[in-house]
Amino acid sequence: MKKILLIFLLIVNSIGYTQKLKVKKDQIFLDDNPIANINTKLGFYRISNLDGSNPIVAYSLTGKFIFLQIKNEATGRTNEMDFEKFSAFNVEGSAVKTLFSKQFLTEKGVDINKINAFLEGESSGLLQKYGYISPETIKAEQDLAATYKIKIDDAGVIYQKTSDNKDEIIGKIKMSLANNYPGKYEVVGTDNYLVATWFSVNVHEMTKTKFLDDEIVTFDNRIFKVKYDTFGIQNGTLYRLSSDANALNVVKKLLVNGYTLKRQGTQVVNEARTEQLNQTIAAIKSEKLSSNNIYDQTGFIIDEKGEKRQGTITTEFESIKAENSNGMADMTAYGKTAILKFTNEKGKTKSDSYKSKNGIKFCIDKSGSQECYLGLKTIGNSGAIGGSLNSLSFDFSSYYKIIYEDNGYLLLVDPINDADFIIKTPNQDKGLYTNKSNIEKLKKNFIEYVNCKDFIFENFDFKTQESLIKVLNELKTKCKN
Repeated sequence: MKKILLIFLLIVNSIGYTQKLKVKKDQIFLDDNPIANINTKLGFYRISNLDGSNPIVAYSLTGKFIFLQIKNEATGRTNEMDFEKFSAFNVEGSAVKTLFSKQFLTEKGVDINKINAFLEGESSGLLQKYGYISPETIKAEQDLAATYKIKIDDAGVIYQKTSDNKDEIIGKIKMSLANNYPGKYEVVGTDNYLVATWFSVNVHEMTKTKFLDDEIVTFDNRIFKVKYDTFGIQNGTLYRLSSDANALNVVKKLLVNGYTLKRQGTQVVNEARTEQLNQTIAAIKSEKLSSNNIYDQTGFIIDEKGEKRQGTITTEFESIKAENSNGMADMTAYGKTAILKFTNEKGKTKSDSYKSKNGIKFCIDKSGSQECYLGLKTIGNSGAIGGSLNSLSFDFSSYYKIIYEDNGYLLLVDPINDADFIIKTPNQDKGLYTNKSNIEKLKKNFIEYVNCKDFIFENFDFKTQESLIKVLNELKTKCKN
C-alpha cells in the first residue's frame, strides 16, 4: 500500500511541475503566467518581451518541408531551424514550443543573447536543403519568363523571338517516358551540348547529395525546381511536344536563370578549360621559380673537347609536379642533361644537349657571381643506381654543383639536397659520396679512393662543408701522387 501511495505522489508531483505553454490574446503564457507578446499573421509570428523590447520574428517557410526562419528585427540577421514538433493544426503553437525548447524563449521572456548567438553562428543551410524559394523570387521569375517569346515544335526544336521578331533556333528538347509518365526532359543547345535534364520524382535520379524530385540539374550542377504540370500533357490525345506545357516550363526556367542555350555549353566548357590551362601554366611557372632547376640562365659550357661555348643553359634536377599531373609515372632522367641555347654564325637560334656522363662542365651567371656544375659518376651512393633504373636509364652520372675547387680537388653537392657532399681528386674520374654510407663503409670506400697511407681517417669529420675542405687540403698536401 505504501509503494502504491509513493508512486501516486511521484506522478502527481511530475504533473505539477510540467510547464504548459499556450497562446491567448496576443500573449504567450507559461503555466498561466504571461511571458511574452506575440502578433500572429499567416506564417508570421512577431514575438517580444512584455514591455515590447527585443522583438524577433519567426516565419514558417515551406520548401520540401515546413521549417522556421528566425530574424532579429534590430539587426536583420536570419537563420533557420527545424520545428521541434510540427502540427499542421497549430503552426503557431508549434513555433512557440520550438522557440521554448531551444531556450530562445524562457519564463523571463525573449533571450536575445542566445538568439543572436544562433543568428551570428554558422548557417543551418535549410534554405538550400529544402529548396525554399521566396514568393518574391517566384513572382519575379514568372514575370521574367513571361517576357521570353518561346515556342517548341513537334520535333522539339526550341525557337526564341529576336528583337526584329524573327524566330531563332536556340536548342532542342526531348522527352522520355518512365512508366507511361514523363520521366525526363533533356535540353541541348545548338551545339548539341547537354545543358540540363529535368527528372520526375518517379525516376529516382540521384545527384551527389540528393534525389531529384521534379527538378532540373544543369551541366554545371545547379538544381532548379519545376513542378510537373498535370495539365501540361492532355490525356487521351496524341502527344505533341509543341503543346507540352511542361517542356515549355523547363526551357523558361533555364532561360530566367541565365542558361541561354545556343552554344553556351561548349563556350562555358572551353572557358573552363582555358581557365584550367591558365592555372596550370601559372602553377608551372611558380613551381619552376621555387625549384632547384635551371631555366634559360646565361652562361657557358665546356664540352668534351675542352671548347667553351656561350649561351643560355637549362637543366632539370627535379620534376615539376604541375607538368606531370596526368597520373602517369615520370620516367625522366633528371640531372643528366644540360641544354645550351645559342645563336649560330647565321644568326639562327640553335640548341645542343650535353650529357653528364661525358664529364661536361657548365657555369651560369647568378646574382653577379658564377655558379658551376660538373657531370660526374659517383661511388658510395647506391641510390643513384635505383634512380637510374626508375628512369629506364643506365647512366649512373649526374650534374653536381661545385662549391670548392683547387687544382683539381673538388667539393661538390647534390643540387637537390645541400647535405649530400661529394669529393673528387685529380687522379679519379669519379666522385665519392661522404654521407651515404655508415662510418665503417665510408672509411673503406675513402681509403680505396685516395690510396694514401699518410691520411689518418679518424682525424676528420666528413659531414660538413668546412670539414671536407680540410680533408681536401690534407689530401692535396700529403697525398699527391
